[in-house]
Amino acid sequence: MTTWRPGDTLVPRYIAHDDSVSQAFPTRVIEASERVLALHLPDGTAIKSLPNVPAEERASSLATMAPASEQPKLDRQWDNDSIRLHFRGEPFSIWLLFGPGWKFNWWYGNLETPYVETPIGIDTRDHALDVAARPDGRWWWKDEEEFEERLKLGFDSAAHQAAVRAAGNEVIRRLEGHEYPFASGWPDWRPERDLPPPTLPET
Repeated sequence: MTTWRPGDTLVPRYIAHDDSVSQAFPTRVIEASERVLALHLPDGTAIKSLPNVPAEERASSLATMAPASEQPKLDRQWDNDSIRLHFRGEPFSIWLLFGPGWKFNWWYGNLETPYVETPIGIDTRDHALDVAARPDGRWWWKDEEEFEERLKLGFDSAAHQAAVRAAGNEVIRRLEGHEYPFASGWPDWRPERDLPPPTLPET
């Protein structure tokens, strides 16, 4: 088990269906405890990612999309401050997304495999379906069309998708029950001082 300390640079990576890296984000550790691995992804951070596909085109493009290992990994700039809360053994992470001036805009339940530690951070696999919620608790499923198309194309099994949907329902249950991390001070968290964005390690 890696010992991370506040201020350390930690790199979450998302692993694609073909086991290649689809996204890598350098983040700064806020808290690393038994309860939560909390990370700050600052506005303006340089990340690596597959080419961006507009949300409305993702479902229709799945059948013809090249494997992640055959697509370029592009340099992109993250365009908002966000806090990412990861929980050991849990099939989701909870993100807080902020606008200009640290205006808290929404919660985001990213449905994914429980993370595994790596020498530079953590790895996980995204499940396409997510849960989004406004600060007042109004929530909705996100990317359902893409999720359903994955089942039709055989990328996912029905059992897998049932487990993913159950993970989303657990996020919703905690949100509606005002459980951690939703009943917490995370929307009010701010960095103690201005620092340059963290950077990805040289490869």
